[in-house]
Parts: sequence; structure tokens; C-alpha cells
Amino acid sequence: MTSPANLANPFRRALTAIDTIRDSAAYREGWLDEIDLHAALWDLAQHLQTGTQLRNELESAPAEVENREQVDEARTALGACLMHMREGADRLAGLAHRISVFDRELAAPARRAELEKVRAVRAQKDAEQVGRLAAVAAKFEAIEPALGEVADRATGVLDAYDELQENHP
Repeated sequence: MTSPANLANPFRRALTAIDTIRDSAAYREGWLDEIDLHAALWDLAQHLQTGTQLRNELESAPAEVENREQVDEARTALGACLMHMREGADRLAGLAHRISVFDRELAAPARRAELEKVRAVRAQKDAEQVGRLAAVAAKFEAIEPALGEVADRATGVLDAYDELQENHP
């Protein structure tokens, strides 16, 4: 199954951008450790495959009026696949460019030292935030579950009063 050019070309652009990102010093050295290039590629590959299948099915779709709604829905879905592919390729190409610029900054020793300090400060702040989250979570775990017991006791007392009223009108 051959993909149409309007889907395949953005996919190729995205692959080139992903290769550029993957080959960058910023990516290799962990400056971009929170991005998942595999997930981005998988997303685009699914859209490429689905868009190709939609295009192929639309080419052989019946022209009868009673099928018009399904055909229109398929065309809309194909348009969404095309738009997603183009926008995805554009975003990845933009990121690849920004990462190339960042790589040039990393290549300058003084700028790299400055960026390392910023990175260390960010890591310290992240660690402090995680510590605060862990403390609050531990605080939550330490809460004694009294509400259920209070509600059960109150319900028991009220049930007893209801029973008394039923037995002694």
C-alpha cells in the first residue's frame, strides 16, 4: 500500500526532524530527557497508515446518495489526518531548528557552564517539589479514618431509636 504524497511528504519531513533531534548533543546528553520521540513517531505513523487507508477506501467508495454521510465522514477524517501530518511535521521541524540553535549554545564553553548551572538549579527545584509532594502524600497516609466510624456509630444509634419507636409507639 503506497501512501499518497500529501501524507508521505510530511512524514518524511517529520522523520528528518526526529533524526536531527536524536543526533543532537542536547538530546544525547539528556538536556531533553522528558521528550518521547518514539511516541511522536508512532502518532504520525498511525495517522499516515489511517490516512492512506482512508484515501484508498474513498477511491472505491460507492457514489449512491444513501452512503453520502459515511463518505463525507471519511473525507473529514482524511482531512484531519492530512492536517495532523502537516502540523506534526511543522512542529517537529521547528523543534529540530530550536534544538540545533541550543546545540550551538552548548558548544560554547561559557554558555554551557551557564546552562549547566540553570540545569542544576532546575533539578534542585524539581527535587524540592518532589520532596514536598512526598511529605504531603505521607501526611495524607497518616490521616486516621474517623469519618466512617463516626457515621457508622451515628447510624447505629439512629437505627436503635427508630427501632425503639417502632416497638414502643
